[in-house]
Amino acid sequence: MLSGAVWQHVARCAIQSGTAALLYGRLVQTGLIDALPSPEAQLLRRAYLETAASNVRLGYWLRRVLEALAAADIPVVLLKGAHLAWFVYPHPGWRPMGDVDVLVQPVDLARLGDSLAPLGIHPLPDHYQQVEQPMRHVSYATPRGVLFEFHTALLNPDWPVCFDYAALWAATREVAYAGMPVRVLAPEHLLLHLCAHLFSHRALGSLLGLCDIAETVRHYRTTLDWPAVVRQSTEWGLERCVGLALQVAHTLLAVPVPLEVLWRLRPEDAPVDAVTTVITGLATPDDIWRFEPVTQLWSGRTSSQRLRTLMRAAFAPRRELAYTYRVPAGSPRILLYYPLRWVTRLGKVLPLLWAMLRRDPRMAQRVAQQNRWSQLRAYLFRLV
Repeated sequence: MLSGAVWQHVARCAIQSGTAALLYGRLVQTGLIDALPSPEAQLLRRAYLETAASNVRLGYWLRRVLEALAAADIPVVLLKGAHLAWFVYPHPGWRPMGDVDVLVQPVDLARLGDSLAPLGIHPLPDHYQQVEQPMRHVSYATPRGVLFEFHTALLNPDWPVCFDYAALWAATREVAYAGMPVRVLAPEHLLLHLCAHLFSHRALGSLLGLCDIAETVRHYRTTLDWPAVVRQSTEWGLERCVGLALQVAHTLLAVPVPLEVLWRLRPEDAPVDAVTTVITGLATPDDIWRFEPVTQLWSGRTSSQRLRTLMRAAFAPRRELAYTYRVPAGSPRILLYYPLRWVTRLGKVLPLLWAMLRRDPRMAQRVAQQNRWSQLRAYLFRLV
């Protein structure tokens, strides 16, 4: 049996990686929750209850949005968390969501505003798709700050790899959510999307994203068309990221992926340490070391370069604050969020500055890790 100190570390990592609710659910399901020390069991239980309550709130707004879009004859497809929480995971409280992602047709983007305005749902600035990661989507927020992102693409459209969106839409399946008909991706396309999404962001992978892959494979284990997964991965240029994602999931979480699939999707020219690089990233969920300017601060050649990085982090454009805090960009309230941003960022910047002054070797290791990740992502999505 694990010691109390080990359980404390496990619980902390689960909270940081967003998997605490899932871990609690599995421990309860297997009858092992009583083996945990009381503080850690209560911590995981609280994470589960908070996730369940948050998803109830998101679910309420999702139903209202679906009703409004159905009335406007705007077809939608639920993506990622919304699909997984209610139709893949054993319980919606096991899968946390920060927002609701929805796929729409490009021709319907301009029609969303008129359909959602009666609900008090307002559009947010396009900071995310312009600055963070160019994507063809628009963001809307409810009066209570629930974020909806309406996508027309699942990956950066400027990348050389691409989904066949006609095939995706044609293969979608109709399911019922709270009595409302809604469409979701076919299981094979859901798996491809999750594998690609695991590597598409700047962070060093996501343990929650890997768990999404594991839950998807297990949920559809009797119906998943593995030959179609292999064929479409290859046709759409996704075989590198799909092959690596499934290999990591199989190695780390014992996900039952057929060995023939792993063999056919193995990228022969992949970096030799690809699996290790991903697992190392998953094993370091500390938010301090994921703070975005860390590599810029460490790598800046001059003091002025580092000062500009810090100033940019402290005095962000209004549109970035509007997106982060989900308020209209023109609202005078947005100025009130600058002090909140400073307090939040200060808690992350001070440990970084202290580590830099001490020349903490972890800083150099983290920068090297980020560089390896950037190279690996460029390889996976054929960006070089």
